[in-house]
Amino acid sequence: MQLEVFITFAEALALGLLIGSERYKGRSEGKIQPAGMRTFTIICLLGAACSLIAQPGFTMLTFGAIFAFLGIAYYRDPSESYGLTTEMAALLTFWLGFLLSEYEVLAISTGIVVVILLASKKALHEFVRERVTEVEFFDTLKFLAVVFVVLPLLPNRYVGPLEFFNPTQVWVLIILISSIGYAGYVLIRVLGGNRGLTISALLGGIVSTLAVTVSLAERSREAPQLSRLCGVTGVMANAVQFPRLLFLVW
Repeated sequence: MQLEVFITFAEALALGLLIGSERYKGRSEGKIQPAGMRTFTIICLLGAACSLIAQPGFTMLTFGAIFAFLGIAYYRDPSESYGLTTEMAALLTFWLGFLLSEYEVLAISTGIVVVILLASKKALHEFVRERVTEVEFFDTLKFLAVVFVVLPLLPNRYVGPLEFFNPTQVWVLIILISSIGYAGYVLIRVLGGNRGLTISALLGGIVSTLAVTVSLAERSREAPQLSRLCGVTGVMANAVQFPRLLFLVW
């Protein structure tokens, strides 16, 4: 039991130092922030201690005190404008320390993801501002809505007088076609027109040659200059079904 307590506190110490180091490293010269390396480490250790004590009232009181201190530090100079990233990361660090004793892998994995996210500030801002157009952003939102909003609302049963129509199955085909088209567009942006379209079509042909053909036909209609490339790629994608069928028969 004592060994487990020491391990939990050691992990909280390492996790707090990791997140705090990133926040300190990303701080501009001369810029004042309410939390640094030592503060993040203490907050994570407090979370681990609250978890081991297992008193809900004490845990909420400690979290409330941390929240209050961060709020005071945030508003102590109204003339200075701060972002909320450091404060939110500090609050999350407390709960990561709290989860270490029961959900060790989840807490550590989440902490590493948080550090990666915090360290990627410049790359993320550059990507959103310079690489992603407004049209691409809204197309991505529509694609996500097709997959995660519409699909769960459809009934997964056969309907109609002869029970020949299953809305979920039809919508899955629509998602498949949309996914191939979207993946193809992303690969084209990353790899270039010829290679991106070819790779996405070949991969899609493994799943459904019909979906790939429909997707290529739509792209050819939208961009006539790519009609020849879409035709050749469609033939290549349909050729994939023969080794696929041989594998399935085997």
